[in-house]
Order: sequence, then structure tokens, then C-alpha cells
Amino acid sequence: MAEFKQNKEEKKVGPFSIKQFVWFILGLAIAANALTFLVLGLIDDYAGINNSILTTPNSSMKEMMGGIGFTWFGAMTLVLGALIVALSLSFSSKDDDREKERTSRREQRLKAMREQEQAKEKVVLDFSGTSAQEESK
Repeated sequence: MAEFKQNKEEKKVGPFSIKQFVWFILGLAIAANALTFLVLGLIDDYAGINNSILTTPNSSMKEMMGGIGFTWFGAMTLVLGALIVALSLSFSSKDDDREKERTSRREQRLKAMREQEQAKEKVVLDFSGTSAQEESK
């Protein structure tokens, strides 16, 4: 089986390639950041704390981003992080399925080649014919 390995193999980290692992970690980091913004926005909106330390940053973010405060920014980036994680897992699964299919096809080819070799070894030639000169006599 070693002779059938690909020349260009990606380095793997568990079921992920390095690139897919980096995207997965990036998606998780974005989702964690989004959860932080979402929780801070919800605390600022619904806690009812007078002179909260979150009021000034939230209102300045709303001014800067056109009405999008901590809560909506957190919700949008949570969707982005979840999308990145889902795509990373999807590509990893697709690559894993492709690799399993490739190895099963290789095994089938090797099995067929072994069966052909065994069939060739079993063939016994029994030739008892006459030559053209003997027929003309």
C-alpha cells in the first residue's frame, strides 16, 4: 500500500488539514467574540444599571456603525462565526469521504489485479495441433 500513497499529501491534524483547522479555530474565535458582544449588549440594554460602564461604548458604537450596537453586532458576527465553522466542518467531511472512497477503489483495483495474476497462473496450455506441412501430406 505504501507505493500507492500520493506524492502531494496535506499535513493532517486529526480529521482536519492544517488549513481547515486554522479556519475552524478562526470561526470559533469569531463566535466567542460575538458571544461576548452579545452578552455585553444584552446587559447594557436590559440590566437597568444607571451610569453603566457599557453605556458610553455601546452608544458610541451605535453612532459609528449607523445604529448597530453591541447586541446586533454580536448577533451578526455570531452568524458569521457559525457559518465559518460549518463550512470548515463540511469541507473536512467531504475530504474525508473522498479519501475513504479513493482507498476503497485502490483496494478493489489491487484485488482485481491479484485475481488476474492468480487466474494466469492456473491456466495450463494444452496444445496438440498439427502444422500446415503435415496437413498438406
